[in-house]
Amino acid sequence: MDLIELQQVLDAAPEVQTHRPTFLQIAGFPHYENVCSNILKFYFDPANKIHGLNDLLLKSLFQLIPGAAELSTNEHIEVKREITTTTGRIDLVINATTWVVAIENKVKHLLNNDLNEYSTFLNSKYPNKKIFKIVLSIREEVPAPKSGFINITYDKYIKSIEENDKTELYHRTSDYGIFFRHFILSVKHFYQSIYMTTEEITFLIKNEDNIAAVNELERRLNLYIRERAYNILRAITCDSKIEKGVYDNYDLYFVYSDGKLEYKIDCPIEKTGIYITLCTHRNNEADLDTLKMVDIFKDKNISDYRIEGKLILDGPIDFFISDDELVEKLNSYLKSFKVSE
Repeated sequence: MDLIELQQVLDAAPEVQTHRPTFLQIAGFPHYENVCSNILKFYFDPANKIHGLNDLLLKSLFQLIPGAAELSTNEHIEVKREITTTTGRIDLVINATTWVVAIENKVKHLLNNDLNEYSTFLNSKYPNKKIFKIVLSIREEVPAPKSGFINITYDKYIKSIEENDKTELYHRTSDYGIFFRHFILSVKHFYQSIYMTTEEITFLIKNEDNIAAVNELERRLNLYIRERAYNILRAITCDSKIEKGVYDNYDLYFVYSDGKLEYKIDCPIEKTGIYITLCTHRNNEADLDTLKMVDIFKDKNISDYRIEGKLILDGPIDFFISDDELVEKLNSYLKSFKVSE
């Protein structure tokens, strides 16, 4: 199949809903139980006015716990993390004047905690309070019957939160409202089923060979970029104080170091466009006070350059620029960027 036919196949592909990652997914922390528990601790506290949710999380949880619907959230409430027992640590303990809610949080890990010992510890520590013991989990769990712990799934809990806050939760524009919404969406990704339409599945089956051909083109392009990056690197002439190399087979870098200052010029060769950037080497950011020591800024105003974490020296440069032209550009920058004595 030639490229024209491949393009026709791609043009006929059904529109696919693009997955929009949440902030926690971008950070790489969505499945960390400690991170989830820390977030819950912050929002559970009704006295913490900064989050703006008041007692929403507590009341929504109480509705799912037998005998807890009438608990008051107007008491003095303290939310603690990692309460140590004889055999382990309870993830969250919400301690009020007349009641206590203990939560063992299970996002990815198996429920293998000694809940009987946890229960004994809680009964001993809070003898004069109503104690409610919860396993909050992604999948349904069966806590040890004699422990007194009950299971509440995140699915049920999030539905309870949404039902109690229909007009507010997904319309809050404050920072902490947005953070909480991202937390909810991150958790939902763990238990919501992946859905595909019949049209999408039929397209994939019908065009299996064509899709394999496109994947092979992508593989060859990555090899081409890798070879191109190393060819360009070999053609660059560097000062002895400059270390050169390639990150991830596509990102050219040049690190200048004279014992007093280190800075780095980056040039990733990406098919969407090539940028040449300048940053302070240690933190990969444009520390302007440090970079002002570079000679070129004696004659040029550093603020004239776009700053997006790094100084953008040049770009976007067309991917199809010749290797000779790109080598000439990089050599020009490397010769210009010396350090003032």
